[in-house]
Amino acid sequence: MTRPAFLVEGHMEQRILRNICPGAPARRIGCNGDNVSLRVMSKFIASQIRLLGNRHHPIIIIFDREDRQESSEELAADLLGLLHEVGLDDQDIRIFVADRDVEDWILKDMETLKARTGVDPGEGVFLRKGGLIRLLSQRVAYHETTVGVDLFLASNKERIAQSCQIFNALRNTALELGCDTFV
Repeated sequence: MTRPAFLVEGHMEQRILRNICPGAPARRIGCNGDNVSLRVMSKFIASQIRLLGNRHHPIIIIFDREDRQESSEELAADLLGLLHEVGLDDQDIRIFVADRDVEDWILKDMETLKARTGVDPGEGVFLRKGGLIRLLSQRVAYHETTVGVDLFLASNKERIAQSCQIFNALRNTALELGCDTFV
């Protein structure tokens, strides 16, 4: 029987996953930001995985690419290599790196964003958290752990998956693991 566990960067992601996959642990990595090296991140992640014992498989790791130069795929591969170096090569670890930040996923579904907030994005291009904050500043004060979580949970995951390969892979993995509310 699969019993997944999630390791994420921030409070927003943690709250989202607790809603999407109830019953599965969703823990914070303990460090975040684009200035944190993958080596340091791997040590924090390794500690969290060891604390989970051998009771959860797979371990799903989600973090933001932010301003790192490497691609999301390169970051995931590099982090997995570092985790193997510290002795976690026998674990089922799956890594998903949001290209820049999770708010980009919310911005992939402008229809729901407009319906939920009353904000019409018009022809503007809004990228990343800063773009979402600017867009919503017309009507809503953006807070990751409230507004961000609500917007993500309300979003059309299929629409996001169609325009974001990494989100699609994460969604498929979550559905495969029984997180049926990831639709």
